[in-house]
Amino acid sequence: MSIALFRRICGAESVRGCGMRFGLRLVTSFAGLVIAGAVGLAAVVGLGTREQDLAASVASARLAATAIQARNAEIGRVVRDYALWSEAYRNIYPTVNVEWVYDGANYGSNIYESLGYEYVFIIDAAGGTPYAVDRGEIVPVDASEVIGHGLQRLLRQARSRGGRDGQPAVGAVTVAGRPALAAAVMVFPHDDTVAGATTETAPLLVFVDVLDEEVVRKIAADYLLNDLEFELVLSARPGHWASPPLVGADDAQLGWLRWRPERPGTVLLHAALPWLGAAAAGLLLLIILTGRSLRRAAVTVAASEERFRDVATSSSDWIFETDRELRLTYVSGRFEEVTGIPAHAVLGRSLAAVVRPIDSASGGCTSVTRGTARAPLRDLRATVRDAGGRQRTLRLACLPILAPDGRIDRFRGAATDITNEVEAKARAEFLSLHDPLTGLPNRLMFAERLAEVVAVARVEARSSAAFISTSTSSRRSTTRWAIRSVTGSCATSPHGCAPWCAAPTWSPGWAATSSPSSCPAAAAWTRRRRSAVGPSWQSPSRSTWKGRLST
Repeated sequence: MSIALFRRICGAESVRGCGMRFGLRLVTSFAGLVIAGAVGLAAVVGLGTREQDLAASVASARLAATAIQARNAEIGRVVRDYALWSEAYRNIYPTVNVEWVYDGANYGSNIYESLGYEYVFIIDAAGGTPYAVDRGEIVPVDASEVIGHGLQRLLRQARSRGGRDGQPAVGAVTVAGRPALAAAVMVFPHDDTVAGATTETAPLLVFVDVLDEEVVRKIAADYLLNDLEFELVLSARPGHWASPPLVGADDAQLGWLRWRPERPGTVLLHAALPWLGAAAAGLLLLIILTGRSLRRAAVTVAASEERFRDVATSSSDWIFETDRELRLTYVSGRFEEVTGIPAHAVLGRSLAAVVRPIDSASGGCTSVTRGTARAPLRDLRATVRDAGGRQRTLRLACLPILAPDGRIDRFRGAATDITNEVEAKARAEFLSLHDPLTGLPNRLMFAERLAEVVAVARVEARSSAAFISTSTSSRRSTTRWAIRSVTGSCATSPHGCAPWCAAPTWSPGWAATSSPSSCPAAAAWTRRRRSAVGPSWQSPSRSTWKGRLST
């Protein structure tokens, strides 16, 4: 669809039947490649952006898990330090010494004020809560009423791990609708100064750290977690927020740990997207302008080709092209119209085998037929035989096409059929020198021949003579004449005149003879004429015999 739109924008659909359509197809294909490349680049950039964001999210998730683990380890270490103490065991078991525990600032307000833990519970072996502190104040409350999820499992784990080397049980719980971290450990003497201490009867010490906003901000600042929050109910947030589940001590999901991880890929994309968009827009504009320029060029070329076709069709010329070996590679349709020979019948044949030069002595046609012409040649004459065997006369114009290295690459030319023109000219020349009724030579030919013979005689220092025979009958009047340079030999006179032998006995200048007998040649011709015509033939009068002797 985008390619079709591009073709409409460039106007390529309006160009039909032109030589530039290939260029338009090329530009359209290039535009398609550019669009496909842009789409592929966008996909690659999108995938790269997503991968970078995902990697940053995974890294921040590791930081979040590390933050929770560090918080768990911290509260577990603190509660263990307060529980494994012989003095504490003696003041808590079997009854809680409030004066020592609270007033002595051992498990009292100092836990909240110095450590930030909101709740402190002492739980006996029966599960009761003889001592509870809420944010530094003693409160008569049971631990199960404050801690929602995971308390019983947490207490079982702490009792199973109790003893002199006991380890705390730490896990996530809920307190008053908020997530919290709880750590439980058995209060047990750290030495042998207390007799009769057992793990079955020893009390448990529980510290609770509520993950309020202040704690969350501290964790977020320490571990570079943007907008960190703990939620018991997953609220609406953008899809790119990280939301790993918060699992309690009883393996139940208490809520979600939410934060906004860094998105370096998206940041980079937002920074580079305007520049990429500008570059893509510029490239697209360049392609469109190129397409429009090609369209205008295509329209111009189409009009030129149409004019060329009209001229080639309406004229008598036929166009040809050869390779460097003068083998015909193209002839236009007029060739078949002129000669009757199909164009395909001459393709591949040599130009010299199709047309035969007339004026090869000038070197023009010879240079073409030999493939040596390097300049345009015009008005070359050649002949070609058409399908009916008639010889037609052509006027050739030939242009050699040179390769970049200067060698002749091919020839292009045009041939004009001038057969009718040549025949008409020959007919006009014949009529100008001959009588139109009898077809015999007229005075103009006589004068031309006489002038030629006299000129030759003057140049070659020879004599010349003219002999004219005129006969008149009831049907027609004919004149026969002969001109001969005096050489002492016999020759055949032009246009069928009788042979005669001129004798150098005449006087210079114009002379009139009384009879043909004064000239041996004339006498011999008279005798032959009388024997051929018969008794009715009369000898020419004096006025019909004229001669001129030139030296």
